Amino acid sequence: FLELLPPLYRQHSHRLPESESRPRNVAARARHLFKYCINVLAGFFIFSSETLLLFFIFIVKYRCVKKTHMEARVVFVTAAQKTDELFRELRRRINSLPDGTLFPSVRQLMRETSASQAVVCQALKRLAKLGLLISSHGHGTFVNRKRNDGKPQILALFPRYESHTFSELRQELLIAANELQVELVTREVPLNEDFLSPLESCTADAVILMEQPAPRLTFQQITQVVNSPVPTVFCGRKVAVPGIQYVAGNAEAAGLTAACHLWQAGHRKLAVLLSEPHFSATDERRAGMEMFASANDCRLEVFDSHTRQGQSSSEAVSRWLENNFDSLIRGRFTALVVISTESAAAALHTLEKLGVKVPEELSMFSFGNPQIPETDFLSVIDIPLCTVARRTIELIKDRLSGSNQLPAQIQIAPRLLPRRSVMQLIRDVQPETIQQKGNTV
Repeated sequence: FLELLPPLYRQHSHRLPESESRPRNVAARARHLFKYCINVLAGFFIFSSETLLLFFIFIVKYRCVKKTHMEARVVFVTAAQKTDELFRELRRRINSLPDGTLFPSVRQLMRETSASQAVVCQALKRLAKLGLLISSHGHGTFVNRKRNDGKPQILALFPRYESHTFSELRQELLIAANELQVELVTREVPLNEDFLSPLESCTADAVILMEQPAPRLTFQQITQVVNSPVPTVFCGRKVAVPGIQYVAGNAEAAGLTAACHLWQAGHRKLAVLLSEPHFSATDERRAGMEMFASANDCRLEVFDSHTRQGQSSSEAVSRWLENNFDSLIRGRFTALVVISTESAAAALHTLEKLGVKVPEELSMFSFGNPQIPETDFLSVIDIPLCTVARRTIELIKDRLSGSNQLPAQIQIAPRLLPRRSVMQLIRDVQPETIQQKGNTV
């Protein structure tokens, strides 16, 4: 820096005589030092100004380039969103048209939707890729839904999870679909995959989504269901979100009814064993029981068998009871509530091996009524699967017809099936007393 901007007295010192080139006294030396400092400061100021100017130019150029890229990205996202919106709109239009109907041309769609040619062509390509449109050279584009006997087709997505409830619900959906003149196609989705991924390539007229082992839906999943181009209905899962359609049992009311039944029988110490992956219905049943217990001075403790996705719930329950029954359950509780009847069958078998008599030593209760011989005497809260399946098909047919007379969210009331697995500890409790104590609930 000093070599680029040397002091003035060094630049011109070769022109002066030797006697004059050197300061003779202190004042002269001070003047030369002052000039030197002024030159250094001036040089530093010039260098700093040039550096700041270059930095400012760089920032301006960078911001201009970044703004250009952002504008291009915004244009791209907007075009993609317009394509998705037009695709969903045309997909709904195809659902209301019979096979062989002449579909509007590109120019007609451009006039109707005020969309660009690129957006319209991209949406039509996606529909043709799904096989919903077929083009004939010189004649136009026609609807090609490929339906058997003109029946609407419904795709039911089941999780790849072994369950008697899912098996019986699949059979009830097939029976209801046959009675209501619709074609039902079932498909299993692995638990480690997004259960909404088949919606992108769906060619059916409607979709049924079974309950998945996820406590809550993400915002992206809710948006995907709400914006689905075909009617999409959850079966067996309550999703209290506006715009979501579902048919499910009232699991919270089922938990309230179960706790009230045990309270009426005189049980004040209840143990709840979570024996399934955490489905939404599981959490709602537990919440209903906890609500009743807290309002009626009843002790309730929740245990978790930590059943993982893909693991057999029966094995997990048997292992948990063998390891923890004596230390956590025996003598501390009068009733054990297993969250599903399938795992309750394994629990009954394990308790028999441990020498526990049901209901003499421990009462048992559960949810669901699958056809399992070991649970014939088990008291349960049941939600009729035949009713759930039929209301689901009726809701879809109502949406496909465009009448929209049925509500979008339907809850099926639970029913109590009292049997021989609950010991009556108190026999003189009147229903009016229970109703009074449950008013806060």
